[in-house]
Amino acid sequence: MSQARLIEMVRRHIAEGEKHVEAQRAVVRRLHDLGVDAELAEDLLEKFEAMPAEHPRRLAQMKDQQG
Repeated sequence: MSQARLIEMVRRHIAEGEKHVEAQRAVVRRLHDLGVDAELAEDLLEKFEAMPAEHPRRLAQMKDQQG
């Protein structure tokens, strides 16, 4: 796979990850609004928020390698 295709794939992963984070935030808000225990949803949100943090670093590394 070419470097350009890898960079595009990482960009897609970043965008998809951001969508997952926003969707999970909405779930947490909804559970809070309903007065339901949101601990499990909040834990999952924390995991979702941590995962995309790696992608921008990887993208920057790839761009540096590309020149």
